[in-house]
Amino acid sequence: MIQSPIPTLVVMARWPASGRCKRRLAVDIGSEQAAIIQQRLTAHTFAVSEALNEQGDVDVQVAMSGVSLRSAQRCLPSLPPCTLVDQGRGSLGARMLRQIHRARFRQQNKPVIVIGTDLADLCQNDLRHAIQKLQNQPLVLGPSADGGYWLLGLGAALTQQQLDALFAAVPWGSNKVLDITCARARGLGLTPHLLSMKNDIAAMSADPLMLSVVIPCLNEAERLPLLLADLQRWPFPIEITVVDGGSNDHSHRISALAGGRFITEHPPGRGKQLVAGAQHSIQQNQGKWLLFLHADSRLPRHWGSSVLRRIQHPDAQRFAWFFDLHIHPSTPARRLLEGVIALRSRWCQQPYGDQGLLLHRSLYERSGGYAALPLMEDLEFVQRLSQLTRLRPLGLAITTDGRRWQRGGVLRRSLENAWLRHRWRRGESPARLAAEYYGKPFSTIQLEYQKPQR
Repeated sequence: MIQSPIPTLVVMARWPASGRCKRRLAVDIGSEQAAIIQQRLTAHTFAVSEALNEQGDVDVQVAMSGVSLRSAQRCLPSLPPCTLVDQGRGSLGARMLRQIHRARFRQQNKPVIVIGTDLADLCQNDLRHAIQKLQNQPLVLGPSADGGYWLLGLGAALTQQQLDALFAAVPWGSNKVLDITCARARGLGLTPHLLSMKNDIAAMSADPLMLSVVIPCLNEAERLPLLLADLQRWPFPIEITVVDGGSNDHSHRISALAGGRFITEHPPGRGKQLVAGAQHSIQQNQGKWLLFLHADSRLPRHWGSSVLRRIQHPDAQRFAWFFDLHIHPSTPARRLLEGVIALRSRWCQQPYGDQGLLLHRSLYERSGGYAALPLMEDLEFVQRLSQLTRLRPLGLAITTDGRRWQRGGVLRRSLENAWLRHRWRRGESPARLAAEYYGKPFSTIQLEYQKPQR
């Protein structure tokens, strides 16, 4: 059996600097914000490309414009292992055709896939689908909502004459690019395979999907930077509010370095801090989506594109969304607990705070939001939410620190917290339960943040 050659993935990238991004995007949101978004989208595209390259699915060729290759190598830390080349001059079509010739020149009969860096929801499966189709299709196109295409896939059997004919006299930048390309292909005896339609960043820029993140915090300087770094993978503007309960470490400075807003709510209490953070986000921020996270959480690498696909669905605002839980470091008992948590979250509609919670601000306000409880604030909130809507899994796992389960073990901690929940449901005071949980008078306790309410 003859193995198909590995395709070359050509990434057409522009230097993500102010004044050099898409003009439509800059007009809508300003050149500085456009540059920030373009930087994140470029890094996201590079990460997807690198993952496929590491798995042996593609060879990567990055074609840069707007900067020298030496500067790109020095100043783009997200640049994947690749052949780095200059796009050159000319129209978009001329620059694309130049890169396709270059890729095919290195190895004849090699499939080529061309993408840009303007897709926030690009994922590995999108490209794998195109790779699979190119095994028996001469031409694969990913339609864009603006009338162009977000992916061009050229099979190994495509001749030079057919390729030149596809690119001849196309009005690049118009809303007729896809239609003209498909008509040309049929005239050449080619049947293009169309992938799912996507919106590029310029088409979405009139209403960028800004995310408002609320993180209650208390002495988390060791773990907070990792979460803040994960959050930078969101491809659109992001507003981060860290609500501190009186930390005496460097949490304030760390938050500022990441561009977050730091507010204080003292004495500490996660319920109070979540309430304060939500109120601050709704009053001061522009984001329509609220994401609540614990400070010792880690998000998966491609969380941004995955969450974006979820919330772009027309019905997404009706629901609240949660992550599955992964405990690090892992043990057999903790993996069993993760399975129990997944079942409880789906069947009983009771995900807890360390799984994160994503919901539209209109749903948050309609539900009444978090209550300023000293304990059980997450359980109390999701119970009210479940009376209004379904809580749905995002299909991603959030990683939480396993330090909580080191004291007493998984079984003992789970039983203790189940007993606390039972007493709370019977009407016992949350203040009394919190004092018992933390082992000191409630008025003087310094709340531990990642309590395992299992």
